[in-house]
Amino acid sequence: MRTLPTTTPFEALAAELAASPRLITALLAEHADDGTGHCRTCTTMPGYGSRDVAAPCSLRSLAEYAAVVHERRSAR
Repeated sequence: MRTLPTTTPFEALAAELAASPRLITALLAEHADDGTGHCRTCTTMPGYGSRDVAAPCSLRSLAEYAAVVHERRSAR
């Protein structure tokens, strides 16, 4: 019987993103706290909503996790 991977979709996506360090760097730069506790890029409505998404946003969290995965892979 085949066992299924125990990773979550978030972990699987971070593992894929870990192969693109330039993209990780760009996401970390773009999705930073604007100084008021909100993501400076994310909006409540894509493209034109208010910047009311708390920092760190989900993309920032994903990029941070992917950076850790990348570092661990590089250390091997």
